[in-house]
Amino acid sequence: MGFAENINEMMIGEDKFIKFSGCKSNKSCTIVLRGSSKHILDEAERSFHDAICVLVNTIKNSRVLYGGGNSEMRMAAAVEKLSKTVKGKTAIAIEAYARALR
Repeated sequence: MGFAENINEMMIGEDKFIKFSGCKSNKSCTIVLRGSSKHILDEAERSFHDAICVLVNTIKNSRVLYGGGNSEMRMAAAVEKLSKTVKGKTAIAIEAYARALR
């Protein structure tokens, strides 16, 4: 079926697990989630699932649209750069707009 350099039985809390390491074909893995309650574990599992889905979609389609206010920050930086090339009251208005974007 396969090859592993080490096969160990290990304890995590009160549970026993078999750990395979040094596998020639690393196409799968096991991730053990632990938490103080079922609710915490459910949230961790959902978060992990979301992260894996993002990773899979990023591998399938490498075009990425950055979130988290990235476009607003880029626009603010461009407006601030523009304000350096303009003089007078117009520059002050542009700088105020750039600050409002941040």
